[in-house]
Amino acid sequence: MRIALVAPQPFVETRGTPMANLRTAQILADAGYVVDVITFPFGTHTDYPGIRVLRCPRVKFINSVKIGFSLGKVLTDGSLALKVMYEANRNRYDVIHGVEEGGLIGYVVSRFIGARLVFDMDSVMSQEISYSKLGKIPGFRSLVRATERFLVHKADLIVTICDSMADYVRSIDAGKDVVVVPDIPLQTKPGCVNEDVVWSRIPGNPKRKLVVYTGSLAKYQGLDLLISAMKRVVAVFPEALLVVVGGGDKEIEELSTFAKHAGVMNNTLFLGTKPPDEIPRFLSAANVLVSPRRSGINTPAKLYTYMQSGTPIVATDIPAHRAVVDGDAAILVPASPDCIAEGIIRALSDSVTGARIAARARDIVSSITPKLQAERLLDGYQRLTAKMIGRK
Repeated sequence: MRIALVAPQPFVETRGTPMANLRTAQILADAGYVVDVITFPFGTHTDYPGIRVLRCPRVKFINSVKIGFSLGKVLTDGSLALKVMYEANRNRYDVIHGVEEGGLIGYVVSRFIGARLVFDMDSVMSQEISYSKLGKIPGFRSLVRATERFLVHKADLIVTICDSMADYVRSIDAGKDVVVVPDIPLQTKPGCVNEDVVWSRIPGNPKRKLVVYTGSLAKYQGLDLLISAMKRVVAVFPEALLVVVGGGDKEIEELSTFAKHAGVMNNTLFLGTKPPDEIPRFLSAANVLVSPRRSGINTPAKLYTYMQSGTPIVATDIPAHRAVVDGDAAILVPASPDCIAEGIIRALSDSVTGARIAARARDIVSSITPKLQAERLLDGYQRLTAKMIGRK
């Protein structure tokens, strides 16, 4: 069976969706499927048996595409759509596996070549669009919501990353075939977590109390809430340092300016994007990990790696987090600077509670393994194959 994985993101980049796309392609290839990843002209890729990476032409003047909706992403999506149509005509795929807006490209192409459509949601686009400039255009968010609902109805199989997203799908189409394929923690080799590398980059080490965030710096992630919260944290713990791992130069510049205005620049350190194998070092060195996301139902991939670290977590009390952790596995707080500050202060002040919730989080995530992820995805594909055989 030939599968086109339409990935409208860099392939690969160190953040949630691109890493999930890589894992999806690897699972399918390991199961014997022939996989073409049709993707953006950005990112790095290591050769993998059974996977061919086909990149769309670069749009002039666009050298990167940031997270979320933007004009650059829309234009690159257009280039990707043309590439998918060209490759589908040549290769006659059996399945088009479209990730996020790649589902719309997949729908159009699948109808031309008679392929089955898998809609891999990964996020709820109609929610995340509200944090982009395009989302401010009158009617655009409604258009995205209508498109999302249309794809849910038309897809032969829906892939989500958590139960709350699956419930959202079933609220649109109660009979839809949906499979929950959770993200997994970053996989690290035993003994490779060396905290000395982290402390060498920390001014005033090792006397600082580290409040660590890793991941994208998109607006919906709530970094402004976290930075604002640090003013109150520093009033109680002057040695506290917010370490932010992730983001591009422009995002870091904007948040650095915000931190200066908030009066906490001396207690904030932006380190930019780091390779996946370095992330566990920062999580292990941290006193507390924070996920300040504003809203949403799709669980952030970082949460699973946070849970594996053994470091206490402060997270906003939203469905995206509650889909995986409860009040026994994280300090859940409302999405406001004051409440996030209270959660961080509690974690830094009460080591007993911190150790207890960290242990509970690690216990929960121990069952979320690469094997489970592969079994879930392949179960969905087996049902899809049965439908295809029945049609024939």
